[in-house]
Amino acid sequence: MGADQIGFLLKGPTDLILTQEVLDQVLRDGEQIRIALLHAHTHGCLPEQCPEHLSSMDQTELATLVDDAERLSPVQQVIDDLIHWWAQGARDSCFRHDPDDPTQTLAFAGEMTWGDEPQGFGYQTVRAASQLDILRHFGIR
Repeated sequence: MGADQIGFLLKGPTDLILTQEVLDQVLRDGEQIRIALLHAHTHGCLPEQCPEHLSSMDQTELATLVDDAERLSPVQQVIDDLIHWWAQGARDSCFRHDPDDPTQTLAFAGEMTWGDEPQGFGYQTVRAASQLDILRHFGIR
């Protein structure tokens, strides 16, 4: 037994481009997901008009998201944190240019833990952006 490396490994464009149209879409989609998760947390089930991101999710993963719904940051804050993290990094993160495609960046956010969730800025930012399905809007996968 020992510590495990827990984190996210991502690939996305070196320069994140955020037009007003994309921002509006991210805010709309993210807020719909946030509202659906809060509804499920309060009422024990997802609303009838559920975002596809949630309806196609594994039930165990969805249950974890619902349990954490009250901790979700506002969508605009998650977007701002993601843009800052992608450009500036964090102590729990590392970045490098993709050697096969210089327009892409490889990123890792996480840390060694003894089973608990990493608390670093990078990990928590990517986790929140993933929960709200924000990453795909920026071309990050």
